[in-house]
Amino acid sequence: MKSYKCSLVLLISAFILSTALAQTASAQTGIDRDTTHFNDEDIYNEGNSAFAPSYNWLGGGFVGGILLADLSSFNTKVAQPFIHQNLSQTIPMLGGHFFIPFPFIKNIRVGGVGAGGKSQICCVNDTVSAGQPVQRTLRYSVGYGGVTVDYSLPIRISKCHILVGTELGFGSIDIYAKQAASRTAFDISSEFNAPTTNITHTYTSNIIVIKPQVTFEWAPLSFMMFRASAAYQVTSGSTWKADEDVPLGNTDNLKSVGASGFVANAGVYIGLFQ
Repeated sequence: MKSYKCSLVLLISAFILSTALAQTASAQTGIDRDTTHFNDEDIYNEGNSAFAPSYNWLGGGFVGGILLADLSSFNTKVAQPFIHQNLSQTIPMLGGHFFIPFPFIKNIRVGGVGAGGKSQICCVNDTVSAGQPVQRTLRYSVGYGGVTVDYSLPIRISKCHILVGTELGFGSIDIYAKQAASRTAFDISSEFNAPTTNITHTYTSNIIVIKPQVTFEWAPLSFMMFRASAAYQVTSGSTWKADEDVPLGNTDNLKSVGASGFVANAGVYIGLFQ
């Protein structure tokens, strides 16, 4: 909770600082321009007002998209033996993103991002060795948070920007597996002390995420912006553990399970887009 509060304070501070800088720049527009020297901006502006080399947008919003993850190994070694079905490799992703211009390098912006999604098959009827009917559920989920760095190409056309950049994040992959049978009555002792067919485990691997991307942004209004981007996400995972901290020993069946794949997303943002 403290980290969320710190992020909110930083975001508000960034908005206030950027607004103050924008107002300062606007106040200086009345200063006479020195026409006796050649200016770098003339390379972009001379004869074509569509070119705008300076990026000064800032804002935040919600982002949604899909991750086309390679779950072929997961389906072969985990899903098929457990539920006799394959999980979908198209994973809906939801998250948030905010950004501000980097104050020292032209056309560079930095920000923060968080996203997550899951693929799941629920309540598959099965039987255990004793013949008792049970239901099994299997869920693959991925989530991460990180920083973004983008470069705005020095071309602006009708309130649009094209950016290239990358996300660098840290998160986890979780595999949730549940087997459960209907109870006739609740008894806490029988839930844990006696042999039972009701079993739930979560298997986790921490991951590093690197995601180079290309982004197109359009601001029809000075306070609203729409974004679409395409990227390829690369992940590298740590040792798998069960139920948060229990070692699994040999995890060859999970060795190829990751969250790499093509990503496409779109978002709507609120901020200052002038």
